[in-house]
Amino acid sequence: PGGPAEAALAAYGEALRGDPWLDGWPVTLRDVIPVPSGGGWQLADAKGTDALPLAPAALSRQGLWKLVALSGGAPVTVFGELGHRGFDPFTAWDTGAGRGAGPGEIGGGTVRLI
Repeated sequence: PGGPAEAALAAYGEALRGDPWLDGWPVTLRDVIPVPSGGGWQLADAKGTDALPLAPAALSRQGLWKLVALSGGAPVTVFGELGHRGFDPFTAWDTGAGRGAGPGEIGGGTVRLI
């Protein structure tokens, strides 16, 4: 189901403790919004308490713009890999939450980012 950035960081830290040479750890971030940050982008929790920077590799792919378009400024769920370079998103989906999509209505979508 995914969780907030704080939980993703805790999971990555625990995995890193078991393998100090670990490049990344798979995580699902729930209710995050892609926002510009300085010269890059980050995925900010919808509550505005935490954020994870996107990895440099993600910034150079067209998937970043697909993620931004899917979000449209609203929270989405994103699966990817969290590592020492940041978060590298692989796929994202919109549950339609907060957009007026009710049961049986089209409101969600999935976008492959890599």
